[in-house]
Amino acid sequence: MSEQADDGRSKVEASHPIAKNPAVKGVSCGIAFLAVIALVAFIVWSMSPLAPIGIAYSAVGAIPWLLGFGVLLLMLRLFTRKR
Repeated sequence: MSEQADDGRSKVEASHPIAKNPAVKGVSCGIAFLAVIALVAFIVWSMSPLAPIGIAYSAVGAIPWLLGFGVLLLMLRLFTRKR
């Protein structure tokens, strides 16, 4: 019974535009969501009294962290890409 269900799922995923590649879409949506949350957190941190000089100082200090995070996300995207 599970083989029949798997065959049916494979047929639906292959032909249906929304259900096609659900894992890739999930990772892409997760990355986009994390990017939005990181941007909001960065702006809130920059405006808080804990940030030393405000947005300019925080932006310059965040560049290495953002580059590293971007590289990690690109690596994740390459590993989850269908070959």
